[in-house]
Amino acid sequence: LKQDLEEVRRDPGLIHPGIKRLKKMGLNTATLSDLDERWAGYVFGRTSMAMEVSSASLRNLFSTHATNGVLTEESFKSVIRKFEPSIKSDQLTRLWYFADEDGSGKIDLFEFMRMI
Repeated sequence: LKQDLEEVRRDPGLIHPGIKRLKKMGLNTATLSDLDERWAGYVFGRTSMAMEVSSASLRNLFSTHATNGVLTEESFKSVIRKFEPSIKSDQLTRLWYFADEDGSGKIDLFEFMRMI
């Protein structure tokens, strides 16, 4: 981890786009700054495993929560909370910024499947 931090300090272009947007919005607080893309990957992995264990279909889950073929921030949070009920609200917001890599404010089915 220390080596990764040194690389990012040398080349700010290595910073995940989600973290860049969090900083810009003033949401990269000291208490959450350790929750990086590895943490997001871990949470997405746990969510994926929970979906698999519950036999949830990604397509059905997506279509149930999507509006006009996309997940909004609120619907995304609803999906994640279904499988990670103990996740804190501020962590969920941070996770959204990692999921919505392009900053469009929406996640389509392909982005959702790639993420989970």
